[in-house]
Amino acid sequence: MAMKEWLQWLPPPRSLLALLLAIAGFSGRLFASHFTHSPTLLVDTCHSLCRLVGLVTTLISYKYERADEGAGREGRLRNTFGWARIEVVGRLSVHVLFASFALALVVNALQLGVHSSHGQPPRYPKVIVGSAVIGLLLHAINYMLLAGRELSYSRRLSVTEGGGVVLKTGSGEPVLAHAPTDIASSLFVMGAGLTNEWEPVAARIADPALSACAAIVLVIFNYPFSTDEEKKALIDFANQGCSCPCAKECTAPRCCEPPRQPTVTRI
Repeated sequence: MAMKEWLQWLPPPRSLLALLLAIAGFSGRLFASHFTHSPTLLVDTCHSLCRLVGLVTTLISYKYERADEGAGREGRLRNTFGWARIEVVGRLSVHVLFASFALALVVNALQLGVHSSHGQPPRYPKVIVGSAVIGLLLHAINYMLLAGRELSYSRRLSVTEGGGVVLKTGSGEPVLAHAPTDIASSLFVMGAGLTNEWEPVAARIADPALSACAAIVLVIFNYPFSTDEEKKALIDFANQGCSCPCAKECTAPRCCEPPRQPTVTRI
């Protein structure tokens, strides 16, 4: 019986495949960045780690959301605050963690640029370019498996029993909303690898400069999603705690609280 429950908690096959590919992609980038000493590839590694955290929290919160669907409204409300906390932790992990990574990576790039004359230069440019190409392929496979929704969270992502991905109603985020971030990250890595291949001497400064630019650009691309996610989270969580949500843009206290008594002014 315990084995059956454990199997039920496993993600659907398509989501499980996307999770395994994300883990493999992050592990490969991490090894390649350590092997090649490329700071730009390290930025792409941190980006893939944040995407992996987003995918894991999406699947966990989806499982918690589905756990007590047959337990009535009381069970759903009790379970809501379980997966809601997981979503909040996942959102903070993705956006705040990458912002912290970006700050550290920019400082690291400045240090490498200043000490470029006697530091360890980037090496194996073909490995760097190959990592970028493989990263683009993994992103493409991920978009085909999950429609690019690994950062959408279970509020808007519904995974069917057959492994299909269905977008819940009420969400206006495009399917390829995060594609520019993924493509830009891989293009910066390609630029660093090609620079190291054609101009090995200039790559001592060009690679740290590209890594700093990549970190800043990725933070700029992620900023609109971080602010928009917070607003949608407050609205959705409030409506789920309300017995009769009155509008999509409603904050629950206005429709759940009892009507106020009009004030009477005596003359």
